Amino acid sequence: VPRATPRALPLENSGGDQFPEFQTFTCDEADTERIRVTAKRLGVSQNVLLLRDLFLILDDWNRRHSADHCSQTIRVCVPVNVRRSADHRMSAANVVSLSFLDRDANQLADPVRLLGNLHAQTKETQRLRTSLAFIPALKLLGMFPGRLHARMQRTHCQASAALSNLGVLLARSPLLGRDRRAVSGGLILESIEPFMPLRPLTHVAFAASIYGRKLSLTISHDPRWI
Repeated sequence: VPRATPRALPLENSGGDQFPEFQTFTCDEADTERIRVTAKRLGVSQNVLLLRDLFLILDDWNRRHSADHCSQTIRVCVPVNVRRSADHRMSAANVVSLSFLDRDANQLADPVRLLGNLHAQTKETQRLRTSLAFIPALKLLGMFPGRLHARMQRTHCQASAALSNLGVLLARSPLLGRDRRAVSGGLILESIEPFMPLRPLTHVAFAASIYGRKLSLTISHDPRWI
């Protein structure tokens, strides 16, 4: 899944499949707890642990599907919540920016070092989240008629993949029962499967969330490639 513009679609799969497709993988409570404990032992957040493993998976994909994988930079797009304390009642979707994390083949060679520098970069992003350049850049483009629209129409891969960690779903809901699932009128909301949209030429996006004490990962992907 290179950042560069992908090759033409394979002739044997020219787009007849449903696009995009979605799959959800849910850990049981024991595996969810093991992931939490592992992240804590390593001194990082679960989000950074997932992010590190995503980079390694993308690198492995490139190695198996591309002869020139060493020359490819992998870019992962990560939505960043930029709400202030006064905005706690507002949906995160209304106050969000994007962070783009790039790693080349040399930076991916050492998983331990990769975990450490991703931890440092995400901590810095959180500290400076109100100063991220993405939203000011959009404002600047919006000052020139037609520039933002033209930018969005460019056939350029903005990211190899995207990862959004939504955290614990419905964490403050008064409807949560003992097993941390929502209950209303005798009905139990068994599961929630949030997903990320796909931008053109970004073939896969991941949404991580916890509901009912279980970690879920929903994958939206382009079946013509993956």
